[in-house]
Amino acid sequence: MIRVNKNSEFTKSSNYLGDYKFSRIMYDGDKAVILMENNGRLLIFLEKKKNEWSVYKKAGIPYQLYERKIDL
Repeated sequence: MIRVNKNSEFTKSSNYLGDYKFSRIMYDGDKAVILMENNGRLLIFLEKKKNEWSVYKKAGIPYQLYERKIDL
């Protein structure tokens, strides 16, 4: 793992997407949700299959779950 700070040469790369902050990571068994903040807030839903995590859904905030609105 490489930690990138503002003085790193990686920030000058065309592949650099910017700074992100992971506010909360909630998981239960083989499911997880990450609250990520950048220029807005985003929920990232993860699922673990065969011992590997993968993203299966992304949603902005506020998020509607059935009839319940989630606004963090």
